[in-house]
Amino acid sequence: MVGGGGQEEEQASEDALKTQDALSAAFEEAFSESGAPGAVAAVRTSEDTWLGTMGVADLASEEPMSANVHHRIGSINKTFTVSLLLQAAAEGLLSLDDTIDQYVEGVPNGDEITLRQMAKHDQRDCQLHIQ
Repeated sequence: MVGGGGQEEEQASEDALKTQDALSAAFEEAFSESGAPGAVAAVRTSEDTWLGTMGVADLASEEPMSANVHHRIGSINKTFTVSLLLQAAAEGLLSLDDTIDQYVEGVPNGDEITLRQMAKHDQRDCQLHIQ
């Protein structure tokens, strides 16, 4: 089929623009409701990556927010990590009884620390294996 690829590519490009517009609108709405001085959001799929920044990185200098600014995410990272871990376990992609060394090289005694122990955020469990 000659010429058909052009229409498919054009449709895919239009769909990608609509998705980017929808992500930008959702990000703008969430940011305006948050009261935060600045924010960075990213969505990555196998086809594309969308990145948005809003507001300022520093209130005093009013430096615009940038994706390259160092951000401290603190303990909220644990919530996201465990949520994804539990989803992957529910989908059968991994077992909570798998050891960390199956996924991350170089963790001291990673062959003794399970994903379940990591997910519990129980330092005592992990400390026993690291020492």
